[in-house]
Order: sequence, then structure tokens, then C-alpha cells
Amino acid sequence: PSLTESPPAVAAATVEPVPTVAPTAPVPPQIEVDPPTPTAAARPTAAHPISKPRPVVRKPPPPAPAPTPKPTTKPPPPKADPPRL
Repeated sequence: PSLTESPPAVAAATVEPVPTVAPTAPVPPQIEVDPPTPTAAARPTAAHPISKPRPVVRKPPPPAPAPTPKPTTKPPPPKADPPRL
């Protein structure tokens, strides 16, 4: 039964990632468009490889957290005040 569930899951997974990636991150889509093209053409019959593309869609979100680290650079100055006392 597990083999029968794999084909249907692949079709649904391929349709969901597409719309979810566009609204989630408008910039990342460009980078994902390149990998999916060669990967899908290289293994169109393989159902397992399709599960790997999913992780790529989750990578776009991480880029957003990167900007947050910048604010942490400002906190250091405040620490200089205690030493002066």
C-alpha cells in the first residue's frame, strides 16, 4: 500500500510547493526555478528524489532571519557604558 501512496503524494506535493513558494518569498523563486528544472528532467520517473526538492522550498524562509542578526550589532555599544562606571 505504501508504494501506491507515493505516486499520488508526489502529484499533490508538486502542485502545492509551486503556489506556496511564490507568495512566501518573491525573490527566492528565481533561485529555485533553476534547480527544479534540471532535477525534474533528470529524474522524472523517480518518486523519491521529488521529496528532496521540498527541503529547497524551506530554505528561502531562512534568508529573512538573516536581517535580524544586524540589530544584535547595536547592543554591544550599550555594554561599553557599564565599564565606564
